[in-house]
Amino acid sequence: MQVQHRDLNGLRESLGFALRLVNLVVLPAAVGLAVLAVPISAVLFFHGAFAAAQVLATAATLQGFAVGLWSVAAARLLAACLYALQDTRTPAWAGTAALVAKVGFSLALMGEVTASVDSQALPRVFAALSASLAVVDWGSAGLALASSLAATVNLLFQAGVLYRRLGVFPWAAWASSLGWSVTASVAMAVPLWWISRQINWLDQGVPFALRVGVLALAIAVGVVSFVMVAWPGGRTEFHALAEMLPERLFRLLPQFLQSRG
Repeated sequence: MQVQHRDLNGLRESLGFALRLVNLVVLPAAVGLAVLAVPISAVLFFHGAFAAAQVLATAATLQGFAVGLWSVAAARLLAACLYALQDTRTPAWAGTAALVAKVGFSLALMGEVTASVDSQALPRVFAALSASLAVVDWGSAGLALASSLAATVNLLFQAGVLYRRLGVFPWAAWASSLGWSVTASVAMAVPLWWISRQINWLDQGVPFALRVGVLALAIAVGVVSFVMVAWPGGRTEFHALAEMLPERLFRLLPQFLQSRG
């Protein structure tokens, strides 16, 4: 609607507010996933044939994806804004740049790969590139981090174009929101880390119920800690989330329950 009425000021404000919501929701989620990667992986997978080494590898991969969570969420907002401006080329070019970046980062971070003598040409090319470009051998965690870095490339590409299209942007409000969210996320990370250290997540003798309880306690304390610190600078965003949350939860219900409501 704002684009149809040529209300660029309104579009800037709407985009700025949406990005502030991303700061408030996605940033603490990313920090929480990174800090609680081992507990989450242990609760979900550490039973049966899943060994401790596999838990650690899964946790490292989760941390790699957590790095790019904020970039993915923000890039989706920018892409929606560009589509509203009838610009379909920029998201496509941004996706292409991100794909190229992901290949490069993957080759640098996943470790050297090999190809057999009788392999086809493409595997041999990637093996040769991997041998020359590999910097660290982080395996699946390196691939996850490569995806996160590629998402950041996507975000920066679209942000540069939108900056030229929209001109003045409410940077002050966005930066203030980011500052409060970063501060609150750091404050949240401390109790998360401390609580998660109270049990050995790689000890199969620890009861599953205890693992779930400690993880649930850590998440609850983390949420309360974040809200307490972020509240002074994010009252408007918190109120907006409180208004939107019931509708979002309602949409998760099966269709026949929605019709009854």
